[in-house]
Amino acid sequence: DDTAFWGPSNFDRRHVLAVYYIYDLPFFREGSGLLSNLLGGWQVSGASFFRTGTPFSIVQDSQDIAGVGDVSVGQPWDLVGDPKANTNGKFSAGSSDQNFWFNPAAFARPAPGTFGNAPRNLLYNPGEQQWDIAVFKNFRMGGTRLVQVRGEFFNFPNHPNLGNPGGNVSAQTGSVNSSPVADPTSGSNFGRVTTKSGQRDIQLSVRFQF
Repeated sequence: DDTAFWGPSNFDRRHVLAVYYIYDLPFFREGSGLLSNLLGGWQVSGASFFRTGTPFSIVQDSQDIAGVGDVSVGQPWDLVGDPKANTNGKFSAGSSDQNFWFNPAAFARPAPGTFGNAPRNLLYNPGEQQWDIAVFKNFRMGGTRLVQVRGEFFNFPNHPNLGNPGGNVSAQTGSVNSSPVADPTSGSNFGRVTTKSGQRDIQLSVRFQF
């Protein structure tokens, strides 16, 4: 029965919003004297990205439970409960807390010789956001000559993006691989988000245009 293999594509990112902007600050913008050159010529630009996560399946790719001679694509487990029960979607420091992205106890090892009934790409990874901004100051040097001082801030609010939760059963530790039901107290990272990224980067530069 291949009906469980129908589901969202791996690249099915449902929502993506990208915002680009550039703005010349209005004060002292039109003058040509020394005061305008020193105090004017400011420009702000930026780009912000917001997108939801991609889907993933709950599989085990190290054991041929179904007995078909192939583990390269991962074999699904059985869905035996609500994958969203007792979850809070928070970052986890490991087995010392109860922060889960999905409920690991909702999945069980299939019977030998069978594929699990968990649908393809049942769950979604965390979304992402990125805020980049740049501040420019232009100094007119006469004619076509221009000196531009630039400050660029990538992820300027230093917002962390959560990594993907542990959804590959064979990659986990503890008793998940040997227990009929994945045990959330087994010390495994199955169902947890234990990584994050998104540090702030700052780049400063001076540009001479002629």
